[in-house]
Amino acid sequence: MRQSMEVERKDIAQVYKLEISELEENKAHVEQQVQQLKDELDRVQKQLHHGGGGGGGWSHEQERRMQRERAELEQNFAREIGNLVQRLSAEKDQLEAELKLKMDQEVMVVREEYEQQLAQMKCHHAEGQRHLLHQLHQERQWLQEQRGFWESRLVQSEQEKLRHEKRRNEEQDLLLGQFSSEKTRLEEQVYSLQDAAQSSAFHISQSEASLEECRGRCGQLEDDVRASRGRCLELEAQLEEACSQLEESIAFLESHESLSRRLEAEKSEVEAELQLVKAREGGLVSQVMQLKEELGNIQAASDSLLQDRALVADKCSRLSDAFVQQQAQLQARDHTVGAMRAELEELHHASKSKAAELDSLKTDRTRLIQDLKEQAMAVDKLQLQLDKRRSVKESLQGALQQEWSRTSQLCHGVEEQEEELCRLRQENVSYARLADQLSTQIVEMETEITTLREHLRDVSAQLNDTADLVPQLRTQINANTRETEQLHADKEAEAERLRRALRDAQDQQRATEDKFEEEKKKMRQQLMELETLVLALEEAPPPQRPRRTQLEEVRVENSALQEQLKVLQQEVQILEDEVDKKRSKVDELQREHERGREEEERLHRENSRYREEVLDLSGRNLQLSSDNAELSARLHGDQESLRLLRERLATVSKEQGEEGAEVRRLQAAVTQQEREKQQVQGAWTQERHLLEAELSSCREKLKRVPELEAELSGATLKLQWLNEDKVKVQREADDRNHQVEALQRSILALESENELIRSQLHAATRDKLGHAQEVTELQRKLEDTRNKVEELEGSVRTLLQEKEELCRVMAVQEERVSVTLQEETHRLSVQNQELHHKLSELQVKGQDVQKLTQEQKSLKMQLSELEAARTQAADQVRTTVAPWWLLNQFNSIQCYLYSAKS
Repeated sequence: MRQSMEVERKDIAQVYKLEISELEENKAHVEQQVQQLKDELDRVQKQLHHGGGGGGGWSHEQERRMQRERAELEQNFAREIGNLVQRLSAEKDQLEAELKLKMDQEVMVVREEYEQQLAQMKCHHAEGQRHLLHQLHQERQWLQEQRGFWESRLVQSEQEKLRHEKRRNEEQDLLLGQFSSEKTRLEEQVYSLQDAAQSSAFHISQSEASLEECRGRCGQLEDDVRASRGRCLELEAQLEEACSQLEESIAFLESHESLSRRLEAEKSEVEAELQLVKAREGGLVSQVMQLKEELGNIQAASDSLLQDRALVADKCSRLSDAFVQQQAQLQARDHTVGAMRAELEELHHASKSKAAELDSLKTDRTRLIQDLKEQAMAVDKLQLQLDKRRSVKESLQGALQQEWSRTSQLCHGVEEQEEELCRLRQENVSYARLADQLSTQIVEMETEITTLREHLRDVSAQLNDTADLVPQLRTQINANTRETEQLHADKEAEAERLRRALRDAQDQQRATEDKFEEEKKKMRQQLMELETLVLALEEAPPPQRPRRTQLEEVRVENSALQEQLKVLQQEVQILEDEVDKKRSKVDELQREHERGREEEERLHRENSRYREEVLDLSGRNLQLSSDNAELSARLHGDQESLRLLRERLATVSKEQGEEGAEVRRLQAAVTQQEREKQQVQGAWTQERHLLEAELSSCREKLKRVPELEAELSGATLKLQWLNEDKVKVQREADDRNHQVEALQRSILALESENELIRSQLHAATRDKLGHAQEVTELQRKLEDTRNKVEELEGSVRTLLQEKEELCRVMAVQEERVSVTLQEETHRLSVQNQELHHKLSELQVKGQDVQKLTQEQKSLKMQLSELEAARTQAADQVRTTVAPWWLLNQFNSIQCYLYSAKS
């Protein structure tokens, strides 16, 4: 709106300038006509003077006629100029009046829009507050439901914990008995195997044929051991499957802490069984190693073992029987694993049944909640009936109080009118003084208009001076641009020269690098030849005299090669120095290029600065022109305001009667609103006391939560109802606030009209003698409206204060409730995190078991590879023994070559 107003002002000023220019052109044209008439008069006079003496009487009459015509022309000219001035002043006044009216209308429109925006913002704020209260109530209900659900879940979990602890103790006792019996059996088998091995070591020393049979049997034993390992691996896989099933059952029952503990115990027991199986496997491996050692002893004493073949065969049959027994034991263990799987499936079915029980409990709980809600609705209906009766009673009391207040206000109004008559008589004298002050102000405004015209002349002179400066600055800018272009061309040429120098230096560097690479290749070829010589020397037979001469020749060649290396290193150093020098030159050229760029940027900055100065000058020119337009607009506005005040003075007397009726109506509305406010305050205080009493009772009941859950749900429903009533009260308060705001708007409108009336009264003091009675009446009405406005403002302030107190109380209550809810949610989240942490620990333990099995397998593979590598290294040590002096020579040559390469 402000921008549109400024645009309209500028347009009006432009139109006014055009009209002034047209009038000046008309004035110049009239002056030219007057000058032509004067010239013709002078010419006629000269002709008359140049006439003869015989026509003297006629010339005298002609002169008088000409003087008469001249006087008539001058009178007509003065009359036309006066008419032009009057027409111009009338048009000027009309334009100023139109501009003032537009300004006032736009200001009123802006004010109305701003007030509408304020009302919309307040409505949005009230709606957002209601929405937040509703959300808080819903969250409170949801948290209470969650609390009841988690408490029931805790009771169920404790019961299941006791049951699972009993079952776990029974299963532990059974497993301990089974493992103790299996341990005794395995120990007996180990002792029998040891006795059989001792007897076989005593009797197998008789026959060599039995050795071959024993080897065959040992191969069979190894196959059996491998089979047993495969079975152990199968057992481990089965145990891993059992662990995965246990993890799945843990994920299914992660809310039950007792089940997780039991599964963790079962997992540890399975891991213990796995460790026992691994220990048994280690025992079997140790037995196989002992048998291998005994076979080694048998190979040493193979000559003495030819006599006891039959005994060895018997012993081998016993050993095969023992291995058969071990296989039977492994099958028994497979049966135990199957039994454990069956138990796990039973646990899974039990968990499903428990979940079904939980669902049934939830349905029962929902039914109970619905019954409680129906009871609460019945209580709410009864409470609504009671509230209706209370509201009827309070409305009757409010009507009585309104009638009493009306009678008291009428008496008080009569007294105030008598007092205001005295005040208006005193203020009439002050208005006369103000009229004199206004006359002096009008004189001062006329002097300001003359000063403004002089200022306009000065501004036009400054504009002419700035117009002269603009071409000078343009010539300077063009000269600067030419200089910058010249410098830019010079810098480009210098940069091209630097680029060429860089290319030459790079070409030289490449040539030197190629030479160096060729020399390196030659050195490598020579080193390869030396290595072939060394290898030939190593492969040659033991050293003799001519070979020593060859070695000396090789050493001489080596020393010559070392000297060549030194020479090449010196040449490389020289080439590197040259490259460094060229790089330094290139760096200097780059620095010069950068300096040229900086100089070019500096010139660009100066050019931009000059352009900015030119733009500033043009901006100042525009600003001076806009100042000129604003000053003329102000002048027109002042003149139009004077005319409007004179016109409005005639309409003030008519509007006063309407304003008096409006003020009375507003006064009645304000009194009625105060009564309604008192009624709302009384109802709110009663409801507040009821709420506090119910809150205290609810707090006492909360101490006995397990016994009074039904009462708590009823209290929550009552609180919901009370919150809804509170929302209704707030809505009514908001409606009252809107009414108060509407009254404030009307009061503001009245105040604006009062201000206009005061200004009109100040302007109308010249006609004070004929309108003294009307002025007194107007002043009295103004005082009435002022007092009523002050009373309305006081009532609005009290309403706002009460609203703020209500908001504070509500905020405190909501903060307390939110704190308790946050504590409960924090406690539940902590419990949930503990359960998740325990579950993650179980998963980590299962992963550790899998990692250990994989590491065991990898270690076995590494042991076999290390044994193979050790045997190969021992064979190579036995077969290859090189001369020590050749090896030392070869090592020294390799060290030297490595140092040369580096």
